[in-house]
Amino acid sequence: MRIIVLPVLDQQIRSAGTSTYLVPELVHASGAYDDWLRELVRKLA
Repeated sequence: MRIIVLPVLDQQIRSAGTSTYLVPELVHASGAYDDWLRELVRKLA
């Protein structure tokens, strides 16, 4: 899995392929990111 953090105003995590995700900086710095990442790892397990 590859996660790319981007400096953008958008606050939506987007898939950029089968295992690559584009994550806005504001989301990465929030609790929402932790929740999203936890759920993603559960799906992959």
